[in-house]
Amino acid sequence: MRKIYQVVNSAVSTAAAPPTPVTTGTSIKALLQFATSANREATILSHFVTFDGYAAALPIKYELIGHASGAATVTAFVAADISKWSDPNSVASAITAGTSASGYTASAEGTAVTLRQLDFQLIPPTSGAYFDYDETRAPEIAVSTFARQRVLNGGTAVNAVCGLRWAE
Repeated sequence: MRKIYQVVNSAVSTAAAPPTPVTTGTSIKALLQFATSANREATILSHFVTFDGYAAALPIKYELIGHASGAATVTAFVAADISKWSDPNSVASAITAGTSASGYTASAEGTAVTLRQLDFQLIPPTSGAYFDYDETRAPEIAVSTFARQRVLNGGTAVNAVCGLRWAE
């Protein structure tokens, strides 16, 4: 049976605090990225994004992409950031952690090569969205490739929390 894991674009707090929102800025920004290992693919089961804007404004362009190379530079996930969703006693996820692999809050946006547009939405900055896939129609991320959640905000910067859940 496949195991399910989850990450958000923040370090997991040991003080039971919620995730720390990250500014969208006003140019393209990767909020979360993960890299599959060389021997295990991933199936994205769901992803979400939510914004803390308080005034109606231009919608934020949100996308989930898959790509072969061109990683963003991110704050690397540590083992505690990767939640074992379906079975708390399961093995650790096989995703590759690192500043050019799996993590959150990009400081430099890499140029995605062989980009696959997996989802794209226009979302009001006062709202958010949750996307859930049936596993038979869920996007697959091949071995040694990337998935990335990113935003492009053409208006006033707001804060965002995003995350995704996948099966291995």
